[in-house]
Amino acid sequence: MNSKILLLSAIVIFLLVGCSKGEEIVKNEESTDAVMEDLKNTSQNPPTLKLEINKKEISSVLGAYNWSYFDKEENSMALVEKEALSPTDLGINQKSFVVDSNSTVELKFEKEPISYKVNIWDSKNNMKGPFNDVLLNEQKGKTIYEIIATWEQGTAHYIFSLDIK
Repeated sequence: MNSKILLLSAIVIFLLVGCSKGEEIVKNEESTDAVMEDLKNTSQNPPTLKLEINKKEISSVLGAYNWSYFDKEENSMALVEKEALSPTDLGINQKSFVVDSNSTVELKFEKEPISYKVNIWDSKNNMKGPFNDVLLNEQKGKTIYEIIATWEQGTAHYIFSLDIK
């Protein structure tokens, strides 16, 4: 009789433990579905970067980047690695916006990055930086700026040039 009660108790315990683990699996499947849905909504390209200087909006040039996104046709993650010319080669032919050294430059990303840094390139292909902000006060003439921004999906380099008076 005691062995029957012991056996019945063991079966009940196994059933309770088995059911509770089944609920955890369902919760994990739901969170996985939410993550997959977020991945499916990622863009195939890095966000755009525009600059606001003296209340005027200026576009930047997208340089090299690596970017991951969910490829709906393949139903899997894809990674794009794009190479580009050097920042000075990209910026040298770009029209420079004229500013004075007291101007403020606001970076307006289509989607805010986790972090970014600013490099300054001179006409001799020498780099200064990295900096946390776009610095104008130490520069004169045509100056090329490189913004390197990082998101969960990857990293992108943006180039723009300013003519600092």
